[in-house]
Amino acid sequence: MVILKVENIKKSYRTPDGGRQEILDIPLLEIEDDDHVAIRGASGSGKTTFLNIIAGIVKPDSGSVFLHDTEVTSLRESRRDRFRAANIGYIFQTFNLIQGLTALENVALGAWFGSGNSVARSREMLERVGLGNRLHYYPRALSVGQQQRVAVARALVNKPRLVIADEPTGNLDPDFAREAMTLIREQCTTEKAELLLVSHDPRILDQFETVIPFESINRAFKPSPVTA
Repeated sequence: MVILKVENIKKSYRTPDGGRQEILDIPLLEIEDDDHVAIRGASGSGKTTFLNIIAGIVKPDSGSVFLHDTEVTSLRESRRDRFRAANIGYIFQTFNLIQGLTALENVALGAWFGSGNSVARSREMLERVGLGNRLHYYPRALSVGQQQRVAVARALVNKPRLVIADEPTGNLDPDFAREAMTLIREQCTTEKAELLLVSHDPRILDQFETVIPFESINRAFKPSPVTA
């Protein structure tokens, strides 16, 4: 069963000279139930914009995104925000933790926007990612790897249908990147959430059976010319 369908998505931005720079032209992408899919692409190729459109953070110029039977792109902004909180978990490369909140409060805030099952569920998720003894630590008191675990717990706290991960190991040392990716996949499997990841890191991509080159689905992508 197809759980995510992206169809005829186009996105462009205005350039300083008044023209338009086409970023995305994606005829079709479908992800089926029980899939963990990685998209491989270079920096600056539009991958993050693509993920933000899927999540309803950015509106495309045209086209549709369906998550199960809901057309995310047709929802008004406030409804998109509520739908995203309840149905989509997002793991950012920079984690986007609120520095003035503890690990527990960061995850509970995510739960409050979605299911509302804040403290008990947040505590459970932090314990599952190995941070049961760091509940009341602020981000600055956590290692980079521990901050990422908080971000994973926050992304999964509302039992989302889909988890989106944007270069989730980009800030980790090589020795920790594979371990972190294993954690993300294990928790998605436990929560029965589909995973869509973008990365250019072969160490991460090698862990996925399904890897899609971004240039194969994005007709707007034009590689930079190679110079001698």
